[in-house]
Amino acid sequence: MTGCSSGDPDVTHEGQVSYACALAAHVAEQDPDMAAWTMIGDDADPMVREILAMGSLAGGSAGFELDEHAELSDAGKAVFEGVSRIDFDTMQTGLDDFDAACDSLSVSAEGDVSDEGQIRFGCDLAAHVVEEHGPAESWGSLGEEHAWHEVMSVGALFGAPIGQELADYPDISAAGRDLYMAVSTLDTQALDGGLEAVVDECEQL
Repeated sequence: MTGCSSGDPDVTHEGQVSYACALAAHVAEQDPDMAAWTMIGDDADPMVREILAMGSLAGGSAGFELDEHAELSDAGKAVFEGVSRIDFDTMQTGLDDFDAACDSLSVSAEGDVSDEGQIRFGCDLAAHVVEEHGPAESWGSLGEEHAWHEVMSVGALFGAPIGQELADYPDISAAGRDLYMAVSTLDTQALDGGLEAVVDECEQL
């Protein structure tokens, strides 16, 4: 899944923004009742995973502000804050602001947002981090280096922030949880190992 065919997801910085906007549009189109969502665990609503991945791709998981897309980063941060507090009003406002920013900034919403598409994007994004950023020890500071929120986005796409194991992808989910934990502890050695494990698991798909 991590090859370089023309059908692979676009995991460049602009491609990540486009995919985040696709996730936002997918959730917004369903006009969700967030208060009815299960927020944590294997039975968590898939849209919780989607909005966290959306927010993370815009830098919201690591205090990163995207060049030329500050509105998206601010909305992404609000989503993470809302989910962490289970504050549905903040979650909804974050989603609404994110979707509106995608429209006002004329960002194209592109990408396969099915469960399989999210796994594929996460897999390719993990490979991108390894190839683009190198060993974690060489990364810049949290909030100043793309790699941090990109890695957290991989974990988010695999359900890590909400402790969700995807029934069809248990090994990918486990690798994503380990990777997300490594970010939370800023353990660069574990980060490198976690990325390697994710890439290895993705190659088995």
